[in-house]
Amino acid sequence: MQDEVESKTLTLIVSGTKFTGRLFK
Repeated sequence: MQDEVESKTLTLIVSGTKFTGRLFK
């Protein structure tokens, strides 16, 4: 269960970073 939460959080951070990168570019 802990690994699932970690992978979900990691995916969320990656998508957020990509979204932010598009926003500022």
